[in-house]
Amino acid sequence: MSAGGKHESAISFLTDLEEKLEVSQVQLEIFHTLSPRLQSQPSDPDLREKVELLERGLFNITEVCLIVMRELR
Repeated sequence: MSAGGKHESAISFLTDLEEKLEVSQVQLEIFHTLSPRLQSQPSDPDLREKVELLERGLFNITEVCLIVMRELR
């Protein structure tokens, strides 16, 4: 691989990491927003499911949006 190819590959890798970091920050903000609601509404199974999903791992932006949209309905 040429030096230019390695450079492009490194840029692509760093861009991917940056995007994942941004999505994880959004997911964390949503988690911190929903968690207090769960404490005040512990019997809400839908809300509990959303918080547990957000705790399980990192999602891509589409999955995070789907979780939030289901919560807003």
